[in-house]
Amino acid sequence: MRTSTFSASPFLAFTLALSAASCDSRQLSDTNLCTVIADPAHPLDGYKQFSPDEKMGDPRAQIPTYVYLVAGHDAVAITGPSIPFTDHGLATHNASIAIENPTSVSASGYFVTVDDHLAYRVRIDDFEFEVALARVELCPTGTVLESRFVFPGITDLLGGGVAHDLTIDAIVDGATVASTSPVTVEVRP
Repeated sequence: MRTSTFSASPFLAFTLALSAASCDSRQLSDTNLCTVIADPAHPLDGYKQFSPDEKMGDPRAQIPTYVYLVAGHDAVAITGPSIPFTDHGLATHNASIAIENPTSVSASGYFVTVDDHLAYRVRIDDFEFEVALARVELCPTGTVLESRFVFPGITDLLGGGVAHDLTIDAIVDGATVASTSPVTVEVRP
């Protein structure tokens, strides 16, 4: 295991533990003091990333407030909940991204394990694998941990589909401490 320690401010010591064997085949790296957890099954090569605001209002969407993605080309980067961050460090040696409650045609969302204290739950209503959680970025800024979740449009459904009310919950020591407002993502071929 290789451990790197970075100091972003006098108040923050950021520890990043890297171990290929214990990353559950996920890629983990450090970029500008941000920890990145990436799922190699869903590389973002060839995808153009957008914020939700940039993709709302597309005339092809069923409803103007939906984020509209073209499968295989577009990804949406959703800002996750900001949470207070102390100097306990971010020991991500067991970091993982997992699909929650999967069946052959649907799931309830994703669960992201960061370390022994921090996790995120991505809840998606009527989720039929229209999007994938490809990348999670965790960036300490002073005493706050900011997060960003990148979802490429990947649907295999004939005609595409809609992932309703995608909501991201931050979980600290087993308790939900912050959540995002829901975002609905429509993905079409």
